[in-house]
Amino acid sequence: MKKSVKVTIISIIMMLTITSIFSQPSNFKNWKIKEIDNAKVYIPKNLKKGEHYNITLFNAKDIGSTTHSNWMNTFVLNDERKLGEITYKGKISQAKLGILNTVRKFKNVVGKKFDYVANRNKPIFKSQFALYISQKISNDKVGIMRVNYSNMDIFKRYQYGLKEVGKIMIKQGNNAYLDQKLTAHKKEKERLAKIEQKKIDAEKARIAAIKKAKALKRTKPNQGLKPSEIEAILINNEIDILMGGFETTLHLLLKDGWVYKLGAAGAEIPPSDFDATYSKKYEPERWTKWRKNAKGEYEKTNKQGEWVIIKDYKAITGGNNETINGNYGKHAGSSNFGSSSSYVKLFKNGRFELSSNILVSTSSIDGDYNVITSSGSNKDGTRTVSSGSSPRAVIGSDSKKKDGAKNTGTYKIDGYTIEMHYDNGVVRREFFCFSNNKKNAIVINGNFYWISSKEK
Repeated sequence: MKKSVKVTIISIIMMLTITSIFSQPSNFKNWKIKEIDNAKVYIPKNLKKGEHYNITLFNAKDIGSTTHSNWMNTFVLNDERKLGEITYKGKISQAKLGILNTVRKFKNVVGKKFDYVANRNKPIFKSQFALYISQKISNDKVGIMRVNYSNMDIFKRYQYGLKEVGKIMIKQGNNAYLDQKLTAHKKEKERLAKIEQKKIDAEKARIAAIKKAKALKRTKPNQGLKPSEIEAILINNEIDILMGGFETTLHLLLKDGWVYKLGAAGAEIPPSDFDATYSKKYEPERWTKWRKNAKGEYEKTNKQGEWVIIKDYKAITGGNNETINGNYGKHAGSSNFGSSSSYVKLFKNGRFELSSNILVSTSSIDGDYNVITSSGSNKDGTRTVSSGSSPRAVIGSDSKKKDGAKNTGTYKIDGYTIEMHYDNGVVRREFFCFSNNKKNAIVINGNFYWISSKEK
């Protein structure tokens, strides 16, 4: 059976995390030290049966004119031959190395993974990890150590030993050289930290600007666009083949030649409360130019700067303080995703009622269980019912909320605006229009509703 050994090569300019800032723990004195092949091997005395952990500190090495990275690769290739016959080679990802708190702070990480048939040189045991750490301790000399451990939990338990042996490794070198590198590294670290902080501050400023733009895009009531500034609002309804129902897109044409594409998600603000100046500054991608062609059709420029026809029809505004009577509905759904419907009832006396229903059916792939969940909300409140069955049990639940006040209130229509005062105290001003002169379809907040019945 193959045994897995992970070998990680780490080459760093300065091993800053294991300098004198770490005081030697008293329990590091409970380590055994062995001399093996001109190297010192540090082993905790309190290892349990079957656990393996040791740190081999090699004598300082001269690297001559070669680079530290190339020297490390050669050293590890020579050392790994002592571990056994290699049957597999691969790479260890940076993400896996990142979970080691000590290793995470090192630079120039190169990871390798090996399987060995046999191990020949104790105290290297089967099914172990090997971690090589090296640092320059003078202009032409490096220190190097190898950590062997049987699993990650043991590594974390004894990683303080890695720091302590690291201190000893540093003392093999020239202190003046190390102090010089330490100072240079701190300066570089501070420089990079400032750059990173600037990026963070810039991103915060960008997000704040977007939030500010969204907030300022809506003015105080009737402080936005005037009716005299609006050429037309055009409606386009496309059938959603996947979910059913309509997907509504709106274009707001201003008399100064600019056109704003609202879309269903962008039609929450009525023109009377819309600040076009801020919108042009913070969401320019929604703005383009419009014109009328020789046939009197509206055209706009696309991303390529070409003129294309806006295949929409004109929205009809409501009258000042107009009230209507009708139950307008909106439906969507499919056999795969369930169904939903919502209704807006507008009464001649200026009252309104909202209602909605959602039906979802959930089944396991093998048909082991089936659950149907329906949720409805209207003037009486909200109710959710689930029912179904499985070979082991009958599934069912029924919950009710007396929150009907969120679905009733009074309304006022004024041009492209509907102001709704809910009985729970909420007030909303939303985009509104009729889709034709018959007034048998309306758009509220980007949602398209067909009339289903007349209300008294």
